[in-house]
Amino acid sequence: MTQQLVFDIGMHVGRDTEFYLKKGFRVVSVEANPALAAAAVERFRSELQSGQLVIVNKALVDDDSKTIEFYLNEKKDDWGTVLPTWNRSLSEQFRRITVPAIRLEDLVSEYGLPYYLKIDIEGADVYCLRSLIRMGRVPEYTSVELMTPNNMADQKADCLEILACLRAVGYTKFQISDQSQLKSVRCPNPPSEGAYVDFKFDGYSSGLFGKELQTPTYSIDQLAELYLAYFYGRQRRSLLSLFAGQSSESPFHAKGWFDIHARKS
Repeated sequence: MTQQLVFDIGMHVGRDTEFYLKKGFRVVSVEANPALAAAAVERFRSELQSGQLVIVNKALVDDDSKTIEFYLNEKKDDWGTVLPTWNRSLSEQFRRITVPAIRLEDLVSEYGLPYYLKIDIEGADVYCLRSLIRMGRVPEYTSVELMTPNNMADQKADCLEILACLRAVGYTKFQISDQSQLKSVRCPNPPSEGAYVDFKFDGYSSGLFGKELQTPTYSIDQLAELYLAYFYGRQRRSLLSLFAGQSSESPFHAKGWFDIHARKS
């Protein structure tokens, strides 16, 4: 049986990559930070040798650039980004380097369209989604880290762009994963995706995905209503309960950070 393919865009220290590998997936992991990529090469040497894993030490871009400036955060290496205003309101410990660049289209052309696409590249996530729009092809499942109100120092970003792009490429069903609660999440047994693994998630993990993510499902309109109320700090009951007949309880809260998971109908 052919192993299904997962793209881990924003590998960081490799916790998600480890999870996908243990579940039996083939994995292409992308990491712009040279030190993190080098550490992953040592850590996953056997998986690289077997061909189950490919590590791409490049930054994702939205154009034909061969290199791009990358901002390393000296205290928070999970905040590395190509956006100069990303999280600058929270930390000034950034160092600028130049790294090789690649588009999502080029990764898909070389390695194939993944079954699941995980994107977490600190504000540049929409670059991947714009590539999906251009390609006209989408994975069965895609997850993206959503913005929180304190992400951008200039506060001028379009917080709905990720939702709009996901809907534009044809996704119609959406779920939210509360990353602040991952330590309490357990893998289902029997599994619904890949092999069962007793994996302990943490703050550097993205958690379950695909058929194993058991959180409420929303339409794009329902989720946009709840997300806007959270993002702009409106503490009120959702208008959704008036016309959709569903609970007004929001998956968003002030002390969390969140991934949106999208799937085709």
